[in-house]
Amino acid sequence: METIELSAGEEIFKAGDVGKYIYVLKSGKVKISVGLYDFFLTAQEPVAFGLEVLLGKPYTETCRAVEDTKLIRCEKNEFLDVYTRTDVGKNSLVEYMRRTARALGWI
Repeated sequence: METIELSAGEEIFKAGDVGKYIYVLKSGKVKISVGLYDFFLTAQEPVAFGLEVLLGKPYTETCRAVEDTKLIRCEKNEFLDVYTRTDVGKNSLVEYMRRTARALGWI
């Protein structure tokens, strides 16, 4: 687990990439694109993205830093050990499900 710093405009990952990391937003702002939809995460409420790694699947979203951003980058086991029983884990799952449902036209 490590903290990484990104400049505005830097890509974190893109849809279709096979990922190794889950990211927790520490500060800044991240744009998440799913299909035709764009969503924005801010550090106001701790949330993780890149949850596809938990299933061993490629990323379904494209993520980019909108402004200078700090992320905690963790591998699957690190995320499971540290975050799954916290609000970060719960909020992350809810946000991921909301983005996916919207992109699929369910809501």
